[in-house]
Amino acid sequence: MGKKSQQLKEAAKRLPKKKQESLTRFWGRILKKAMLVMLFSFYLLAGSISTLMWGKTVLFRSLTMEQTLLRLDHYRERYKFFDAVFLFDVQESERAVEIINTLQPLAPVIEPVFYFQLSKRYEEIGDMDKATFWNLLGSFRLRLDARRCEGVDDLDAVEFYTDLYGSRNVAVYVSQDIDRTERIFNDVMAWDAENPPQTSPQYFCRLARMYVYRHLPKYTGKPVDQKLWPLIYQAYREQIKQGFIPELRTTMAVQAARQNGGEEKENGVEAPPIDALPMEESLPVEAPVEEAPVETPLVQEEDAAP
Repeated sequence: MGKKSQQLKEAAKRLPKKKQESLTRFWGRILKKAMLVMLFSFYLLAGSISTLMWGKTVLFRSLTMEQTLLRLDHYRERYKFFDAVFLFDVQESERAVEIINTLQPLAPVIEPVFYFQLSKRYEEIGDMDKATFWNLLGSFRLRLDARRCEGVDDLDAVEFYTDLYGSRNVAVYVSQDIDRTERIFNDVMAWDAENPPQTSPQYFCRLARMYVYRHLPKYTGKPVDQKLWPLIYQAYREQIKQGFIPELRTTMAVQAARQNGGEEKENGVEAPPIDALPMEESLPVEAPVEEAPVETPLVQEEDAAP
């Protein structure tokens, strides 16, 4: 055994020595492994979120409207408004009328974030007037809630939400015929007068603080003193009532002038200045489109309906 052991030692000494790995190569190998671990972890996280959303979608779609309303109350009490909206947003278009008949009677006592769901469902059944109605009402009430929060006075959180849940088709419909939009807007103001806000802006203040204004210490995420709510409401209502349609006409006139100006410059003709355009004769950018009559499914008429 001693002789064999000695031979093995001598053979090991004669083997070529392995070159020592450089520090650069060593740390490069470690970083590659770390990156692979991070990518795999991100993949697992993304997969978990997707699986969770898929599971919620399947669950929410399986609920009856009675069960949906119970879950809606649960989410509203805990300020889980993204889940509360998702509860309706994931429903298939075949349930549009059912959702309208469920949410519309509750409109005076629920938060305006749900008005965009009514707008979405009316659009799905082809009633663009009512889709526009609920979209305008939701935008108005959201901006009112933003003004009833302590802190900054800009509306980034409102724009974030309306971009997320607003409808491009409704925006086009609004711009096609200002007179029609004015009629719908007057209906919005009439409904608002009959159904003044009954909900607290607390939900909006908390969401805005959490997702938009976390970096601003003066934005507390709390509403202003409740005694001020009626004053803020009346002031903002008058501001919107008097300014919305004139501002919309001005915007459409400016866009039409720019469009005409581009065409005239191509032909070598200078466009007239904007202030020379009579506001009452201004035309929208897109002419009204004659739509084929749409057979609308039966929707229950409720007192809360416009």
